[in-house]
Amino acid sequence: MGFLGYSLVPQTPFDRFQFAEIRNFFSKEKKVLNDNQEPNDSSQLSLNDYELGGILGKGCDAAVYEARLRTPDQEVLHGKFNLAIKMLFNYNIQSNAESLRRAMAKELLPLSYPFSHPNMIRMYSSFVDSFPFSPDAVEHFPMAIPRGLVPESYGRNKTLFIVMKKYDSTLNEYLQLHKPDEFERLLLFTQFIEGLLYLNQKSIVHRDLKSNNILICEQTGELVIADFGCALSHPPDLKVPYQTDEVSKGGNWLLLAPEIASCRPGPNSFLDYRKADLWASGALFYEFFSPQKPLFDEQCKKDTYDDQNLPPIDLHTSSKLERLIHSILRKDPARVI
Repeated sequence: MGFLGYSLVPQTPFDRFQFAEIRNFFSKEKKVLNDNQEPNDSSQLSLNDYELGGILGKGCDAAVYEARLRTPDQEVLHGKFNLAIKMLFNYNIQSNAESLRRAMAKELLPLSYPFSHPNMIRMYSSFVDSFPFSPDAVEHFPMAIPRGLVPESYGRNKTLFIVMKKYDSTLNEYLQLHKPDEFERLLLFTQFIEGLLYLNQKSIVHRDLKSNNILICEQTGELVIADFGCALSHPPDLKVPYQTDEVSKGGNWLLLAPEIASCRPGPNSFLDYRKADLWASGALFYEFFSPQKPLFDEQCKKDTYDDQNLPPIDLHTSSKLERLIHSILRKDPARVI
């Protein structure tokens, strides 16, 4: 599986894809020097040690800012915003570090293990600090502001911040802006599969795979999987007891694997996530390569859809690749490759 994607890349002309080029491709990041390097020991830093830039993205549970370190005397380093700081919204957790880290442990999975793979997001450190009150917060996420500052809001005083490498774009943004050719898309998809294989080997299922959670470094061509807020670590087999419907199935309902979407709670019921991320990767393949997104429709019922009638993929490479993706998207997990 590790070289599955490589085997699918067009081999003509072969000199476009020598293994030496693969090694160079994945080692480029080591040669890239940022203007502001993350310190070796940042465990004691606070929000005051960083300058925040603009908002890179926001969702229901968090906002991500571009950031850069200040110097030891608190002067701003006038270089690039080479970091990203994710600020989790805290609505109901006690404002102390232990409670916040325990409640938001899934977000910290890349730090807890720690991950050491080129297709996993680079996460440097985390810290607990006071929620920063700013015009951005009022405009973009007013309900997350602490109640002591805005009485009609719902936020708590302190929350968790995660310091990460800053990436240039999401997968969707990259595809729309750069219009990469089929060869480049295969390289990106190969990296995506490599990342999923790494997680599976660690008995981790992401459960929220979507193009906004796949990030691209345009300088190196590197793809990474991000946002582990819905991830599940359940060794050794990724089979979770599902006795009541209070157990969450995951974050992205549109890309739930059929065996997860159709599972019903009961005394002997289990959510079997062993192939759930793989199924989602097959659905995302359409976003990598085709304008059609047959499995992103809210009306698409995973427990009734017919995997024999999936639309064709507009590729010039090989019909083998299309057959591979369709075999990943089988309704019966026992028949998935």
